[in-house]
Amino acid sequence: MFASWLKSLEPRYGLDLRSLALLRVGLAGVMLVDLGWRLGTLTLNYSDQGGLPRSALGELWLPGYWSIHAWSGAVGWQVVCFAIAALSAFLMLIGYRTRWATLISWLMLISLHNRNPLVIGAADDVLRAMVFWGIFLPLGSCYSVDQALNISPQPQPKRILTGATLGLMAQQCYIYIASALSPTLSSGAVIATVLAWVGPLLLWSPIKTDLCRLLVVVLFMLFHILGAFTLNLGLLPIISCFTWLAFIPSSVWDGWAERAFTPKQLGLKIYYDAECGFCKKVVHLLRTFLVLPQRVPLQIAQSDPVIQTAMETQNSWVIVDWQGKHHYKWRGIAYVVSLSPIFYPLANVLRVPPLMALGTRLYETIANNRRFAGNFTKPFKYQSFTVRSPRLLNGAALLALLLVTLLNLRSIADYNVIAQSQQPAIGLLRQIATSTTVQTVAPLGQITRLDQSWHIFSRSAPD
Repeated sequence: MFASWLKSLEPRYGLDLRSLALLRVGLAGVMLVDLGWRLGTLTLNYSDQGGLPRSALGELWLPGYWSIHAWSGAVGWQVVCFAIAALSAFLMLIGYRTRWATLISWLMLISLHNRNPLVIGAADDVLRAMVFWGIFLPLGSCYSVDQALNISPQPQPKRILTGATLGLMAQQCYIYIASALSPTLSSGAVIATVLAWVGPLLLWSPIKTDLCRLLVVVLFMLFHILGAFTLNLGLLPIISCFTWLAFIPSSVWDGWAERAFTPKQLGLKIYYDAECGFCKKVVHLLRTFLVLPQRVPLQIAQSDPVIQTAMETQNSWVIVDWQGKHHYKWRGIAYVVSLSPIFYPLANVLRVPPLMALGTRLYETIANNRRFAGNFTKPFKYQSFTVRSPRLLNGAALLALLLVTLLNLRSIADYNVIAQSQQPAIGLLRQIATSTTVQTVAPLGQITRLDQSWHIFSRSAPD
């Protein structure tokens, strides 16, 4: 019954899979950049040789805190932990085994942040919360290795509405509303306060939903970009911008596709050697990561005698453009790249004569050693999956949403604007926030580091 209710609301409130892919790329990219920055202070901040040895953590940790990084105080162990976190973030970036990569990234984030709470700020709290919701979302359903090597014959939906998408939307609202209510709110944050209250209304608007969502995405991104140029907020504006990309409506994507995919892209045909497993994976990956239309046919050269002859003569894949002209080897790569609506400027670089000669030689080397080249794509396995929300996963997301809601109520209960209010509705919220149930589940927030305490508009919101 609940699933059918969500299905009926999906056209209006569903999140587009392409937008969720942008969220994945953004979060993973931020984690990699953040790890790079922290690597420079690895010994100082995360080993027993630095300013916070493990023996001092007891004074900072709340009940339920844990850290894999704290298993050892040796610098070498921190390097191992950083490497695991970087690998999982990279796999999340390219969308390979995405759900597992996201889960491991989230666990390593908690571990890293708990190892030294003194260098954690608002940006880290937002990142941790968003990666958590990513575990329940189909982040790897577009522009990913998972999607490129998906052999399921079933078409993927354009958008989805699940317990996880509701949780992501609610989390986004909680961050801004709680920050606007915070007693540490900067006295000059008038625009931030207005946006914090108007934003949720636009995000959940039942009227002209796509227009309202596009408006709220643009407004908040401009707000955070302005903050990045005028204040020292570290990674917070970047993370916040990426989180808003998840709400780009389907109509925007569809309109962009209509303009970006011309007869040149739609008329493209790519042929590869049926006996080359490496070639098959590469053309699927190229079509996906160059953001070419999924309807571009990837066909075996042996299916057409003319194409097969061309392949054998040139010892190359065969690219057939919209006018029927053939392109081979490195020139074929440059032509396919030129059709990408995102990476087309790189085509001119690939066609520079010295690089063209070097690229052609590289292509020929790989073509003559395809079995060896296959070792590089061997870890990437074909799999069959469809975008769906199993009951167990959906139920877990809804429970997480309930937990996050209760923790937010508990967090804001002591704020002056809430504590001193005489409104009956606010009084009821205070009763819920201080109830035995909330106090019982509070440790779960500390174990998962979903302890919701938001101060992104604070005068001293650290990064």
